[in-house]
Amino acid sequence: MQKNKSMEQKIINYGKLLKKHLKDNGITITHASKKLGIKRGTLYNRMNDGEFDYDELQRVKKFIKIVETINEN
Repeated sequence: MQKNKSMEQKIINYGKLLKKHLKDNGITITHASKKLGIKRGTLYNRMNDGEFDYDELQRVKKFIKIVETINEN
């Protein structure tokens, strides 16, 4: 049975996405960890393994959206 491309799920590694986002916007890990309420060491681990828990992931998504909104203005 062939898979239909439209039926495939796309997996997003929010750890890599956050790392790129921080680098592109000149945001330090320390600043991001304070804003996200995640210890700096834990944030490094999450960015490497991409395994955020649900609450952390929601904060990361919100953080990324806020920074993108600020940069649009």
